[in-house]
Amino acid sequence: MVGEVFMTMFFFSTVFGIVYLFITSRHKERMAMIERGLTRLPQPAAPRNYSLLVILLLNLAVLSASIGASIFIGAILEHHLQVADGIAYPGSIFLMGGLGLFIGHRLTVSIIERSNSNRPVAEDPLSCCRGRYSSFISRGCGTGPLFCGNCWRTSCKTS
Repeated sequence: MVGEVFMTMFFFSTVFGIVYLFITSRHKERMAMIERGLTRLPQPAAPRNYSLLVILLLNLAVLSASIGASIFIGAILEHHLQVADGIAYPGSIFLMGGLGLFIGHRLTVSIIERSNSNRPVAEDPLSCCRGRYSSFISRGCGTGPLFCGNCWRTSCKTS
C-alpha cells in the first residue's frame, strides 16, 4: 500500500516538474527576446501534399503486419525449436514490431520527401541530379548500373 502511494506521488511530481520547467523556460525565453527587442513572427505553415491519415494508416498497417508475422515466428520458435513460450512470443513481437516501426518510418519519410520535391518528371531516370551532381558511382564493367548519390535511384546504362 505504501509503495503504491509513493509511486503515485512520484509520478505526479515528475509530471508537475516537467510541465513547470517547460512553462518557466518558455517564459524566460520570451522575456529575453522582449529585452533584446526581438519579435517572433509566426511562421506560415508549409502546404502539405500528403494526408496525415494516409501516413497513420500506413504505419499502423506495417506495424500490424509485422506483429502478425512475429506471432507466427514465435509459434515456429516454440513448436519446432523448443524455445520457451515466455521467450519466443515476446522476443519476436518486440523484434518484429521494432522492425515494422522502422520500415513505417522509412516509408513515411519517402512519402514526405516525394511530396515536397518539385523535380520535373523526365524520361531519364537520373534526371533529378545529372545536371547538379556529377559524382556517380559506377558498378560493374563501366556500363553497369549507375547509383545517384542524391536520391539513390539506379539506372542501367546499356549504350
